[in-house]
Formats: sequence, C-alpha cells, structure tokens
Amino acid sequence: TGEYNELGIEVELLRASDTPTILGVLGGELAVPSSANRIEVIGCGFPEKVVAADFHLGKGITVLGLERHDATRVSLLVDVEPDLPLGKRAIDFRILQGPRVITLYDTIDGIRIRPNPGFSRVGGKMRPKQLERFEAVAFTRGPDGVPYNEDDVDLMTVPVKWHLEEFPIRPGDDDLQFVGELDENTGVFTPAIDGPNPERRFNANNIGDVYVVATCTMTVPERKEVKEETEEDEGDGSNGDSEEDSSEGSEPNSGEDSEDSTVEDGKKQIVAADEPPKMVEKEFRARGHLLVTVPIYVKWDQYEWNQR
Repeated sequence: TGEYNELGIEVELLRASDTPTILGVLGGELAVPSSANRIEVIGCGFPEKVVAADFHLGKGITVLGLERHDATRVSLLVDVEPDLPLGKRAIDFRILQGPRVITLYDTIDGIRIRPNPGFSRVGGKMRPKQLERFEAVAFTRGPDGVPYNEDDVDLMTVPVKWHLEEFPIRPGDDDLQFVGELDENTGVFTPAIDGPNPERRFNANNIGDVYVVATCTMTVPERKEVKEETEEDEGDGSNGDSEEDSSEGSEPNSGEDSEDSTVEDGKKQIVAADEPPKMVEKEFRARGHLLVTVPIYVKWDQYEWNQR
C-alpha cells in the first residue's frame, strides 16, 4: 500500500459461522468438456465426515473425489461432461444453497485490464505518492455469443507482461517520459516525483495520460468460426471484418457446422461442442487508460472526528 492506504484490489468480507457455508471457490473456471479438474472450496463449518456426494454443481458436473483440509477448506476433483450450456453455476453443500461461482466456458475470447481507467498521483516531495495496481482478466463471450460487450463473463486473472504507451492528446505529447514507471511483471505503477520538473517543457509537473498495455500468450481451446445466416444471404454470409481476437465472436446459429444453441425461457444459451476441442496457442493484448494527476494538497478528512 501507499501513503493513501490504497489496496489496488477490491476486498469483500464475509462473516464466518459454525453453519456449513460456501464462501467462494478457487479454480472454479471449468472448460467444457474436461476431466480431473481440481477446485478448492473456501467456506466455514465443513464437518469432519464429508463426502463427495455432499457437493452439488449441477447436471453434467460429477464430483469424483474429495479431500478435506480443515473446517474452512475442501478440495474437489470434478469431471465436466460435453454438450453443456456455458455460463455461471452455483455450488451447493447438501441442502444449503451456495454462490454462483462456477463458470463453464469453451475458450478464452480475450483479456481486459482492471481497473480501467486507473488513477494515480505524483508525489514524494511535498505530498506522498498514490500508487495504482493493474491486473489482467481473461474473459469468455456471454450468452449472446459475441465477445467485447456487456454480457461477457470474466474467468480468471492471468499472468501478463506490462508496459506503457503514449496517450496522444496534443502534438508532441511527452507524458510517457515523465509520469512514472509500470512494473513489467507485477502491474504496479509508481508515479514520478511531484514537480515542477525543470527537464520538462515549461517546467511542467510530471502528470499526464498514458495507455497501460498487457500482453500474453496462452494455449486455449480452439473455437470454430460461426457464420450468421440471413434472409438475404443464407448459407455463406459473414459478419464483416474485425480484429483477430474478436473475430471469433459472431453470433451462433443452429447449423450443424457451428456450436449448438438452445432457447430457454426466451433466452438463447450457448452450448459447447460435444468433443474435446483442439488446443491452439494465441496471443492476447489489452489496453487501458491511466490518469496521473497532482497530489492532494489539502486533507479534508477530520481524523479525530471519524475515529469517534
């Protein structure tokens, strides 16, 4: 943390109890189909005599084995059958309902940066610096079958390489040289010292706008291109040109050469293929915005009052 007590991540606190409760899952992102997936269930109140049949992840997901570490952690070994609808699922313990923390997916469609935009403050001379921490999250397309829109489903954080690029606002923009440094491996941005800076034009402060860029290479399941048939052009129509990472996000139809889709309660559900897909190596790139601004010169918070 910096002097502004920033954590860089969102934290949710839940009250522990003696009643068996599932609070979350590590490794709950399950490929369809897949086998021997190991997930760790985090909770409280798990009894000593607990068996695999006590956990329910819905139709098509079988709990093969279980290892109880203590009353707060249980590891599960699960298989995922083919031809299952993609999306969120709940994990339950006996008759107790659990959270929707299981995600079924068939491939990774892209990565995105959090937070976006990022926010930082220069400092070090008169006032402390405010750091910013970035992370990259892999996502899969949502129920509409199209990536890069509102219903995309986040999967997991992924290791990436970080760097900064200029965010051009004016001719000869030089913010990239002065705002600070982004750690290549951790994604932690440390702003420069507060100004004025005699090495910068007009003795300006070390503030500005830059792009935060994340890149990585991952081996992911291959997803076939899906063409949308229209009344005007049935059979050989396409959805137009797009970038490489988003070109796979065409809307699915019910043809035999594409992924299956079902309609439930008036909503289309994407269904994964019925056989293990081919694994391919793909490069991913995401870009976010970082604003580096001036320090807070006045502390409006009345510390003694807020401690009452």
